[in-house]
Amino acid sequence: MTHLDTQLTVLNFPKETSWYNSGVFLDKNRQYETMCKLVDHFKAVPNDFSVIAFYQLGGVIHKRAVDETCFPSAANNEWDAVFFAAWPSQDKVASKCRSWVREGY
Repeated sequence: MTHLDTQLTVLNFPKETSWYNSGVFLDKNRQYETMCKLVDHFKAVPNDFSVIAFYQLGGVIHKRAVDETCFPSAANNEWDAVFFAAWPSQDKVASKCRSWVREGY
């Protein structure tokens, strides 16, 4: 949770913030097409506290055969997209924020 806590501090979210997140790996054979769809999806972002973060995967996992890794599903993925929606606890956009995350992946 350290990474999320850092993001919350940097973005100056209110102390009593509710949040919902999920992520998806992007298949390297369709990553450009998928990223374009995610950028389009971001146009419907429900509030200023919601983001899509792209993390590049890589390193040694891509230099080994799929059966030589403990994460064989990651060998065909070069990017991870994480959807993060947050809202003040008393705000009425909770369902809209959760729906935005679910529709994104």
